[in-house]
Amino acid sequence: MPRAGLQRKETFSDIVVRIFEFAYFLSYFSPARIFPQVHIVSTRMSIPSLFHPLGHPNVNVTDMSPTFLDIPDSVTFPLSQNNVQTVLDHPSGDLPDALFSDRSCFNFLPGPVTDPDQQLAAFETLIRRNESDQLSLRFNSTIHQHMDNLTNHRLHDFLYGAGSIDILNDIILPNVRRLRHLDCVLSNEDHSRLLLHLPETVRQSLEDVDITFVNIWGRPTSTFAVHSRYTFVLRPVDSHQRSHSATCQIKFGLPPLCLHLPWSLMKRIDMGTTIILPDTFLEIMTQASESLTEGSFYVVFPTGSSTLFQHQPPAPINMCSLTKLRLRLVDTNNHPSFLLFFRLPVITALGVEWADRIFPFEWDETFYKQWLSDSSDTLQRLILTDLPIYTTLIHSRPDRLHHDRNKLEDLLSALPNLKSLNLPPGIQIPNPTRANIANGLLLPHLTFLGLATEDDQEEIFNMLHFRNNISSGCTPITSLDLMMPWAPPIVQSELREEVEMLGLTKGYRVRFLRLCRICERYCCFGG
Repeated sequence: MPRAGLQRKETFSDIVVRIFEFAYFLSYFSPARIFPQVHIVSTRMSIPSLFHPLGHPNVNVTDMSPTFLDIPDSVTFPLSQNNVQTVLDHPSGDLPDALFSDRSCFNFLPGPVTDPDQQLAAFETLIRRNESDQLSLRFNSTIHQHMDNLTNHRLHDFLYGAGSIDILNDIILPNVRRLRHLDCVLSNEDHSRLLLHLPETVRQSLEDVDITFVNIWGRPTSTFAVHSRYTFVLRPVDSHQRSHSATCQIKFGLPPLCLHLPWSLMKRIDMGTTIILPDTFLEIMTQASESLTEGSFYVVFPTGSSTLFQHQPPAPINMCSLTKLRLRLVDTNNHPSFLLFFRLPVITALGVEWADRIFPFEWDETFYKQWLSDSSDTLQRLILTDLPIYTTLIHSRPDRLHHDRNKLEDLLSALPNLKSLNLPPGIQIPNPTRANIANGLLLPHLTFLGLATEDDQEEIFNMLHFRNNISSGCTPITSLDLMMPWAPPIVQSELREEVEMLGLTKGYRVRFLRLCRICERYCCFGG
């Protein structure tokens, strides 16, 4: 592609191509690209950026997804015919730095190539002239834009060269020992071949690997289907140690342990959109107990299983480095002691989304006090939310009415350093506890509060006003996420005005819940 400094006048089409590539580059790092499940629901909200919503309107989970591959000033393929000729005409001479400022970083755009042999020859010429440099290769793909319509497509339709170039055999494998960054889409067969050709020395030198794994099925209606996607990121912490991270989005039952990732070296694991069994979760946490600092997991317990754990730990697993943890849990009530397998002595941010389809759906504050007994000094952010899975849940009205207010107060008293707290609709704050929050006897450092109320909106407003304007010795609450029963539009407008008058400097969000047909109360399942 022509750039500044060449002796050829840029045409209008050249300029258009450059603009398109720059826009494509920026879009790769947009929030929708990096966090495709995130939906911004209110510009008024300024909840702490702890938690990704991931499809749930009431959860904010720590930014624990790895930063995706960044290759600045890369050489972009396919090259224009003029640039290909420039490279081939000067196999050993100098090339303009304005054209190839960094000849170790290469970006490959998807689509057909009219001159594949010449493009490969130009690429090989460039890398031969920088044999001492490690390589950064990114193969952009449009496959994720066509996930809902993959019929009658071939995998290579979405890749660089559209089938005329074998990216694994022609580009990746011949240079595997020089890889520093790799971002690509591979079939299951190619993925296996890559692992076979990836020596341990190369695995340790890699800083980033982002692979989308595609399973080739050969169905009559579709030549392939996406089987799983995972990101394996290796980032250097210093010159002697590397930090490993994995993001897994797996479909159709591929066991995560089959990826053969170095779990014992992992510092960040994001599996928040991949359902795993408790045994798998236990194995990953056991292997990563010393290294893991940030984790996100989606654990669903099988129903009717008498042997849940093949290898139950003899003692609690001490997650000695884990500071941020997000859990999505389903059907745990049949195994209430499951989370007690893990100790969290240094945890600072914890998020739990929970649903149960077997037992009455009721949060147990006493259990969380017991589980977090080792975390009282460190925990600053506690986010508890209902997980809205769309099946018949057992959360009847009597079960949700008989909450002992002392249980909640005991839990909050045990976590004096909380700065952010979100409670699900099933845990409502009683008047005595609200008074203690208002005067700072409870949660003196709290700045964000998420809660639900059925009929005490004015008491909530009074609590916030008293704490922020009258109390001393405690921090003001500066952001709020409030859920209330559904009301006519004029009443909703009046309530929002009351919240506005509180002067919350970091913003607020007000949501109105409809009556749930299951429990006949205002919960998140009512919509």
